[in-house]
Amino acid sequence: DGCPGASVEMEGRPGVFLQGAIIPPLSGVDISITSGPGDQEGAKTNIRVLTDDQGRYRVGPLHGGIEYSLDAQKNGFIITPIPERKGHFQAFKLGEINIKVRRSVEYRNR
Repeated sequence: DGCPGASVEMEGRPGVFLQGAIIPPLSGVDISITSGPGDQEGAKTNIRVLTDDQGRYRVGPLHGGIEYSLDAQKNGFIITPIPERKGHFQAFKLGEINIKVRRSVEYRNR
């Protein structure tokens, strides 16, 4: 009869985009995105991106219906999440002490 066999069922779901920023703007911050318990096969999502020159990032589309956790890190900074703004972080520069070792001439008291 010329009809194809059984049809394949497909399910489409809308994807989600995760976006945020570092305040004050800071480029090159390592944003780590990890999924919750995993997808249907138990696989976890692990994604890493860097912030742009304005301290912003955007990732997606990702699977909807999954909870994602976000972490931000950059050497020389303490970066903490802003509770009321998911995906946004506050950056604080750590203090530095620079020490330079020089050769010196030893003088004796006379």
